[in-house]
Amino acid sequence: MRRVRFLLKGTLCFDLLLYRMSSDGEYETVSDEEVEIIDERVSHILEIADACRSGDIPTLERLWNEHKNDIDLEYPMIEHRGYFATVLMIAATENQVEVMRFLIDTCQVDTERKELRYGDSALHFAAFYGSLEALQYLLNDCHCSLLSVNNLGLTPLMYACEQGHEQTVRYILSHPQVSASLSSYVNMRNHRAHGALTSLMYACVANHLSIVRVLCTLQHEGEVCCDVNLCNATGKTAIMFAGEYEHIEIVRYLVEELRDRVNLYAITTTGEDVLSYVNHHECRRLIEQARASNIQTQTEYNSSPAQCTKTTGSVVGGELVRRLQDRVAFLEAREKQLETEVNQWRTRYEELVDHTLQSGYNDLKEAHIEESKGSIPVPPHAHALEVLGRELKTLKRLRDEEQEAKLCKICFVLPKNMVCIPCGHMAICRDCEGKEQEHMLASDKVQRTCIVCRARVTSMRQVYEE
Repeated sequence: MRRVRFLLKGTLCFDLLLYRMSSDGEYETVSDEEVEIIDERVSHILEIADACRSGDIPTLERLWNEHKNDIDLEYPMIEHRGYFATVLMIAATENQVEVMRFLIDTCQVDTERKELRYGDSALHFAAFYGSLEALQYLLNDCHCSLLSVNNLGLTPLMYACEQGHEQTVRYILSHPQVSASLSSYVNMRNHRAHGALTSLMYACVANHLSIVRVLCTLQHEGEVCCDVNLCNATGKTAIMFAGEYEHIEIVRYLVEELRDRVNLYAITTTGEDVLSYVNHHECRRLIEQARASNIQTQTEYNSSPAQCTKTTGSVVGGELVRRLQDRVAFLEAREKQLETEVNQWRTRYEELVDHTLQSGYNDLKEAHIEESKGSIPVPPHAHALEVLGRELKTLKRLRDEEQEAKLCKICFVLPKNMVCIPCGHMAICRDCEGKEQEHMLASDKVQRTCIVCRARVTSMRQVYEE
């Protein structure tokens, strides 16, 4: 096999394995003449790419008419700004709408073709580089989907927020494709990379205050769409990201203009609060001042990360409380549904394991019986039968012990999923935790201790199995 790397005009095109299968099923090397043909075709594609960058429609039409039978414009092979892109992606990056129209209408280029490295489509390129006219053309004329995600789980909105293209963000949020589920789209998290960040978190990390304002003031049917207290995979909220990257203006906007909505006492999955991520003295001063001015009290928020449920005082409005309670109820119902499905799959898995072990045991036992009827005994089978029987009993015992170890130490019915802070022992389930809190309220009990080590418990955290 021969590997040839094409380098033309300083642009890396692609690596090509130059071989093919012959009629007798063997691989044979491509000849030098064919390599020259491929080299010539690549040169034509690069000329078309240059015409797409500059918007030279006449040159593009001439090249297409001359070489349309020899080239494939849909293969992402041209390195453009660090990506291996198609000519349509290049045109979208440069905001060349007329070039895009020619490529799609005349050359029949696929608008959903993905880039090789990250899986971006032409719509992702338009949103990333703020090519508003190109994005409008892809959405309105080509009907591309704003819900499409790349290999990293990023939507066009996340790209636009990360790069700070305010007009692009406003247009995406006003498009009819997302109007029916605007809240869900704005609060969508990237679950494939970067720790499950939302569009707001990307704007906070990149220090785009105008984008943060657009997202936080967005309303649909009289209700605020963006949840500023959503957390990522590690429990970090938007204000934690802004404080960690020392973006003072964003922190000031969140604690002053959104003080009734932002949870200043959010706790991550590792037990760290907001101030743990803030290093800049001005950001710490703003947060500490907001805490000290009785704008919020820690008792206004429950112990779950990024959820602010009002318990005392009258700071958080009733409408916000109602929406949060509805959201909590939905998540609890979903959690129970997932737990039921997990238990069903676990039961099915255990049945399959038992069936497999028992089948192997029975087969070996029958083979031993059949062979033992003959005149010549077969000691290896007898030994294997005994070993397999012991292993089967051991596996069943270990499985029973493992299942019992996962159960709540109070009810011994549900799995334990609540962790005591600060000792870190996980011994009870969420239902027993709720009953324990009710018992403490009824008996006016102030101090609470861990049932394992009897250490003082300051708070409880729920953990989730992946």
